[in-house]
Amino acid sequence: METLTTVVTFITGQFTSMASTLLSQPLFLISVGFFVIGGAIGLVKRIL
Repeated sequence: METLTTVVTFITGQFTSMASTLLSQPLFLISVGFFVIGGAIGLVKRIL
């Protein structure tokens, strides 16, 4: 259980670091936003 807690803490820390980097760089935010929106549209089309 302790290992799982350590892994979740590490992943949360990495996600927070990545999110703060993306939010501080508008160009990254725009490109990642297009990627996420495109992926969401692709998944919805595949489901339907």
